[in-house]
Amino acid sequence: MFFRRERPKTLTFDDHMANARSAGFKTEPAAGGGTRIERDGVACVVEPGIEEVPRVIERPGIVMGKEIGTLTDGGSFVGPDGTAASFFQSDVANVLPASFQGKRYLEYRVTLDAKVG
Repeated sequence: MFFRRERPKTLTFDDHMANARSAGFKTEPAAGGGTRIERDGVACVVEPGIEEVPRVIERPGIVMGKEIGTLTDGGSFVGPDGTAASFFQSDVANVLPASFQGKRYLEYRVTLDAKVG
């Protein structure tokens, strides 16, 4: 006996979006192009990639109005020793190491000390 094997169906980008909608995601055209996929307050923007597989063009992040808020550099804040456990002291606040030049955001830690006397 010979059995004919079914040919696998190649999914189109629209098929992938239909699968996302059937899984509870909301899809809509994005403002700058591509398709926005959203569910439970998290969204990303995708476009057709190689062989119609969706390719992410705007990283997933928290929905803030019509925009998607994402963390920069993976969300890692680091101090002078390169770890999140350290922070800059006031005596080096005016000079940032070369590894921090060109970074867009900084995290501040303020310590208040009231001396009685």
